[in-house]
Amino acid sequence: MISRPDADRRNYLANLVEGGLYIGATPLMSPQTVLPALVAGLGGGNLAVGAIAVFNHAAVFFPQAFVARHVAALRWKRPWALGFGAAQRGMLLLLGLAVLAFGGTHRSLTLALVLSLFALNQLVLGTASLGWFDLFAKATPVAWRGGLVGWRNALGGGISIVGGLALTWMLATFTFPRGFALALLAAFALQLASLLFQLRYVEVAPSPVMARGSLGAFLRELHAVFRRERGFILFVCYAAGSYLAMMPVGFFTVYALERFHADATAVGTFTLLLVTVQIVSAPLCGALADRFGNKAALAVATAALGGASAWALIAPTLTSFAPVFVLVGVNLGTEYMARHNMAAEYAPEEQRAVFVGMMNTTLAPFCLSGLVGGVISDAFGHRAVFAVGVVLALAALAVLLFAVRDPRRARAAAGLAREP
Repeated sequence: MISRPDADRRNYLANLVEGGLYIGATPLMSPQTVLPALVAGLGGGNLAVGAIAVFNHAAVFFPQAFVARHVAALRWKRPWALGFGAAQRGMLLLLGLAVLAFGGTHRSLTLALVLSLFALNQLVLGTASLGWFDLFAKATPVAWRGGLVGWRNALGGGISIVGGLALTWMLATFTFPRGFALALLAAFALQLASLLFQLRYVEVAPSPVMARGSLGAFLRELHAVFRRERGFILFVCYAAGSYLAMMPVGFFTVYALERFHADATAVGTFTLLLVTVQIVSAPLCGALADRFGNKAALAVATAALGGASAWALIAPTLTSFAPVFVLVGVNLGTEYMARHNMAAEYAPEEQRAVFVGMMNTTLAPFCLSGLVGGVISDAFGHRAVFAVGVVLALAALAVLLFAVRDPRRARAAAGLAREP
C-alpha cells in the first residue's frame, strides 16, 4: 500500500499536469474572448453575449448545494470526479461538432446549439467539479494548496500560449466559423488528455462522511450552517459582490472589436494576453496565499477586476486596450481556486463539499449579472457596464478587506491548529 508522503507527491505531480492541460484548453474556448466573438458572429445580440457569462458561472454553481449531499456521503471521491469529468468533456465535443457541421449554413440553429450545449457543459462541470475539488483538498496538504494552484495555472499559461497562437492562426486561416469549431475541438483534445492524468490520483484512505438523509433535512442543515457561521456568511457576501463585478468581462472583446473596428485575429491576441500573464501572476498569488492567506490573494484578484473595467473606460486605441486583458488574466488565474480554498478552510473535513457547494449555489443568481449587463449595454452602451463594474469591484473589495476574516488566521489566533 502506498504511503501518505508518497501519495502526496504522486497526487501533486498528477494534479499539476492535469490542471495544466485543462487550463491550457481555456484560450481555445475562452468565455471571455472566443465564445462572445463566436456568438456575435452567429448573429447573437448583447443578451446572447451576456448569456455566455451567465452560463459560465451560474450553470456551474447552481446545482452544487444539491450535489453536495451526495459528494459529502462518498467515502471515495475519485470515481465521481472521473465519471462526471468524462461526461463534461463529451459536451464540449458535441459543441465543437455542432459549430463545424451547421455554423456555415444554419447560423440561427448553431447559435441555439452553442448556447444550449455550453449551458449543459457548465452544468455537468459543476456536478463534476465539486467532487473533484473535494478530492483535490483531500489529496493536497493545506500548506501546499496555494503553491500548487499557482504552478498549475503557470503550466496552464505556458500551454495556453501555444493554444493562443494556434487560435490566432485558426481564426486567420479558416473562414467563419470553421476556425472557431477547430479551436473548440482542440480544447476537447486537451481536456481529454487531462482526464487521463486524473486516473493517477491516489486516495490513501476513505473520507469521513455525512449521512445522506432526505433533501429536506439536508436543506435544513444548510440553513443551520448559515445561521451559525457568521464569518462564512460575510465571505459569501464578498464573493457575491465579486461576481456582480464580473458583469463587464464578457463585453470587453465585443466592445473592442466594434469600437476599434478590429478583425477576428484580435480575439487571438486578446486571448494570448489573458493567459500569458497567468504564468507570472498565478505562482506569485499562490505563494501570497500560502504565506499570508487566501484573503490576500483574493484582494489582488478583485482589485485587478476593478482595474480592468476602469481601464476599458479610458483606453483610446486597440493597442492601449490590451491591459484590460492583462488585468482580467490576473483575476482569472487567482480568484476561482483562492475562493474555493478559503471556503474549504471554514469547514470541518466531512462538510467541505457542503460549504463549497452551498457557497456556489448561493452565488448562482448573482451570475445573472451578465444578462443585466446585456440590458444595460442595449440601453446605454458598453461603457455604462464598465462603469458599473468599477463600482461593484470597489464595493466587493471593501467588504473583503474590512468585514471578512481569514479563517486560517482566525484559527491561529484562537490556538486551533486543525487542518480542514
